[in-house]
Amino acid sequence: MRAAGMIDFDPAGPYMGVDGAAYEPGAITIGGKPEPVLVITGRGTAEFITDWPGFDAMADWIASRGTTASGPLAAPAAGPDCRTWEEDQVLARLVSSPREAPRLMAELTPDTFTTDVRYDVYQTIVTLADRGGYYAPEQLAAELSKRMAAVPAYALVSYGGPTGLFARAYLARLASTEVGSVAAAATASLLVQEDAHHRMRLAQTAARAQAPAPAAEGDRLQGQTQAGVLPLLQPPPQPGPSATVAQRP
Repeated sequence: MRAAGMIDFDPAGPYMGVDGAAYEPGAITIGGKPEPVLVITGRGTAEFITDWPGFDAMADWIASRGTTASGPLAAPAAGPDCRTWEEDQVLARLVSSPREAPRLMAELTPDTFTTDVRYDVYQTIVTLADRGGYYAPEQLAAELSKRMAAVPAYALVSYGGPTGLFARAYLARLASTEVGSVAAAATASLLVQEDAHHRMRLAQTAARAQAPAPAAEGDRLQGQTQAGVLPLLQPPPQPGPSATVAQRP
């Protein structure tokens, strides 16, 4: 849709989110009426969010994700499916509930989290959980600061510079976001299933791309003739009493 020019994007965008994602609001015309749409892009994925109540609701949610916003993170007012919010919920529960970390992380992989900032927040949690099980938000912030040394210079803008200003602000907002145990577990399971389905589709696409293209019937018969099979114009032999009739594949 972007390549086809179907989305009329806000010329002031994209807007940087505290989570390291780029937020691009726009509009698409359906039935002669412009409808608000939002494209959220991270290193791991891009998602297209529709079904907003209006342009103001979309703008308010984008502002709530900005690098100067504060307080708990909230679900978008759009449709129910939002990968960004799903990842937020799992991370928020992990940040505030160390005892549940082993269970929540059992099937998760680091690439479940699709921006660099979310990825490093998750890896920070994994590191401290492996060390002793319990961790406080202050310990997470300290460990996240250590991880900043490994971030390449070109990527620092997403973190808020070498000190990781945005990343630490995102961590603090996760700590203030309340997510129930059941909701977090269900969301983590949903993410795992979604990613498994996506990997299967990628594998199937790769297998189809590597498979040899089926030859046309004429090309197949010509190839058989050149390989020593009976010439095309010669009738096939009639089977006698001792002949073996080959079965068609």
